[in-house]
Amino acid sequence: MTMATVSTTDPALAGVRLLSIRDVAALLAVHPRTIWRLVATGVLPPPVRLGRRTLRWRLSDIERALQAQQGWKS
Repeated sequence: MTMATVSTTDPALAGVRLLSIRDVAALLAVHPRTIWRLVATGVLPPPVRLGRRTLRWRLSDIERALQAQQGWKS
């Protein structure tokens, strides 16, 4: 899995890890199409648009969404 780390002068973005749809799908062991279904149903957050054709998910957002789902089911 390849993750991009944002390095910028903005401290709020320092160390943010960004995942492509393939990275998120591999992390969750599902097909990339399933990621879009999970976003549509509100299970996963929508991606961040970095450019006209570039979408990425923050790893921290994915982790938070998964923790919320586990807490909701328990």
